[in-house]
Amino acid sequence: MDCFIIFLAMFYLNAFVQSLYNIEWLGNQKKQIAKGFAYVVLLALVLSGVYSLYLMREIPNMVREGMTYLETEIPEVTATVAAGKLSIEGLDQPFSTTFEDDGQTFLIYIDTQAAESVALADVVDIETESAILVTDSAITFHQAGVETETQYVKEFPDFVLSKADVVNWGNIIAGGLPLFFFFLFWTVLFFAFVAWKIVYLLVISFVAWGIGKIGNKAWSFEDIYAVGLFALTLPSVITFIPWAFFGLDIPYAYTVIMLAVLSIVMWQKPQHHNPLDALKDAWK
Repeated sequence: MDCFIIFLAMFYLNAFVQSLYNIEWLGNQKKQIAKGFAYVVLLALVLSGVYSLYLMREIPNMVREGMTYLETEIPEVTATVAAGKLSIEGLDQPFSTTFEDDGQTFLIYIDTQAAESVALADVVDIETESAILVTDSAITFHQAGVETETQYVKEFPDFVLSKADVVNWGNIIAGGLPLFFFFLFWTVLFFAFVAWKIVYLLVISFVAWGIGKIGNKAWSFEDIYAVGLFALTLPSVITFIPWAFFGLDIPYAYTVIMLAVLSIVMWQKPQHHNPLDALKDAWK
């Protein structure tokens, strides 16, 4: 049993390395769809675990920054929800301030005392500006030119929340998250990773299959999908690192890299051990 486990571990470790650069090896996996699904599961475990560790460190850091802003910029206020209405005491209203998040500027506008409810268009240019609008009946989150989401106060339970309560909770989180959260993050990210990769690969494989048909390549959809289960390593790693650790999302990078790898596999000639060689021979 131990030898079998070691054998599997070596196979999938080798699969990870080979799938990063060895085009010929990828092409040889076209009948290994079961092993491909197992490989995606293992890759998801690793990547989601790495990002969960990052979140365990980064979330307390972000909360500490938030607590600094709260303690220095926000006065002693108390928010109360009762009978479907929100009231905020200790704050001169209407209140407005701005903050930056990932290079974007957001306006925070609070007015729970207005005789008439304030509309989003009254405080920002909807097409070019982002804002968080708080009134006695709703909290609206608006990202310029993208989306608007509204949470209605009548859907909230009655509560009383003071600045001191928020600071106390924030300080607890800033001191470090319990180990439970690591496993929670890991579980949620793992299932999200597996589901998204497997489903989205169906779309990419269909496009690659169409490309192969145009080029008169004798590749079935099932074979392309099987190869794709291993080939997703390179685009996953290339896009995961900047997204997870620097918040940088490169548009369409995953799709372009994935299609390029699958196309190179279909067009490869024997004895290619890296994508560059395959590309050179494909154009000969």
